[in-house]
Amino acid sequence: DCASDSLPGLTSAFIPRLDGKLVRLRDGNIILDEATVQSGTVQITSDGSPYSGGTVEIGLSFKPVVNTMPLNGNFGNGDFFLRKKRAMKVKVDVFETLGIFINGRLIPDRNYDLNNFDDPPQPFTGLHTIEESSNWEEGHLIQEISQEDPLPFHIRALNIEVESS
Repeated sequence: DCASDSLPGLTSAFIPRLDGKLVRLRDGNIILDEATVQSGTVQITSDGSPYSGGTVEIGLSFKPVVNTMPLNGNFGNGDFFLRKKRAMKVKVDVFETLGIFINGRLIPDRNYDLNNFDDPPQPFTGLHTIEESSNWEEGHLIQEISQEDPLPFHIRALNIEVESS
């Protein structure tokens, strides 16, 4: 196990098993600064300042990437695997998810107003729809869903509308 929790209110944590490693830190859904464990200790900071919020999770960086299999279909006149095609719309049904990218584009999952600037983001459950309209491609048409920060990430379903020549 390469994760550890710090006690609330501390601005450093002792994790000798990760000595010399670059780690990611988060307090719930608040992403803190990356840090390198030195002499078994990691400094807990946010925007360069000491952070002493709640229980901080500390672990190695892990960036999930999900690639679809090449899209193919048969509409009665043969497969369109080798024909020119493009993705028109991508729908992703997620459960309690934050910070996902579809084909390199960050999907908005938060709304800000005058009252919630300091609140941690709440995970989103529901359908994200992207009007993709990619370039015409021959052969493989692969969609990529990824995440950069250590946040909740659960995909329940994926629907891709494809146009073919």
